[in-house]
Amino acid sequence: MRPHGVRRGSLLTKLSLLLLAVGTLLAGAAFAWTKFRPDGEPPHEEEMQAAELELQTFSLGEFLVNLRTDDGTLRYLQTDISVLALPPAHEPQQEGQSAAPGHSSAGEDEPEPRLDPSSHRLARDVAIEVLSSQSFEALRDTTDRAALKRLLAQRLDETLEDYTVEDVLFTAFVMQ
Repeated sequence: MRPHGVRRGSLLTKLSLLLLAVGTLLAGAAFAWTKFRPDGEPPHEEEMQAAELELQTFSLGEFLVNLRTDDGTLRYLQTDISVLALPPAHEPQQEGQSAAPGHSSAGEDEPEPRLDPSSHRLARDVAIEVLSSQSFEALRDTTDRAALKRLLAQRLDETLEDYTVEDVLFTAFVMQ
């Protein structure tokens, strides 16, 4: 006979729910431990130096150059160029460096760092030389613009000995 007031299976149901809750709790704890546990090992000096030498974006500023044309008409290119590069290892990024003169940093979180002054002048000279050698007709094609970016990156990497240039970004590009 059954004791009065105890239903058959209620103890089994309670035990099953308790085991399910404990299993879920253990699974969650195991997941949290593997996902969020501290490594326990301080970063190595080489890793810290590598983290400091991450790619940075350096502004070269605005350019206005004449372009060659097939029919001899006068054409212009106005562009704003930034360079993605690894900075020199011996020179940490300086806080509070301002963007290129005449440029507002409104809408940006932080202004782009600048290359050191002598490198900045060399980079601008190379950019003007490469840009002004282009033809208006060719630059209307986006594939030629991609080739121009590669050429600029290559020439800037060769010129800027202390920097490793990875890419060139056109942040403005207007032809007339």
